[in-house]
Amino acid sequence: MKAVYPDKNYQCATNFLLTQPDAEFNFGQDRYQIIDEKLSSTNGKLSKHEAMQLLSDCSQDAHKNKQGKISKTQWSCVYDLKNKKVTICVNQNYDAKYTISVLE
Repeated sequence: MKAVYPDKNYQCATNFLLTQPDAEFNFGQDRYQIIDEKLSSTNGKLSKHEAMQLLSDCSQDAHKNKQGKISKTQWSCVYDLKNKKVTICVNQNYDAKYTISVLE
């Protein structure tokens, strides 16, 4: 395991290793770039609604990946660090949001 420390005031993650960008199983660099460009343009600050919209905008529709398996966005999470809550949308249904306290 290798810790990756941010060089900006935000971090983003998709389905590839920042520490091994050429790994065979890596994918998601296009979605990472969309997220990074948006966060860069807003100095890393989005409302909860804007953050979930961004995740919706770069979600993956069902497709076959390099291994021939069906792949798609299974969940999207927005973390509210101030109020210690997470909002989750499942199966690309961004109209149904589930908010959970991480203190419970």
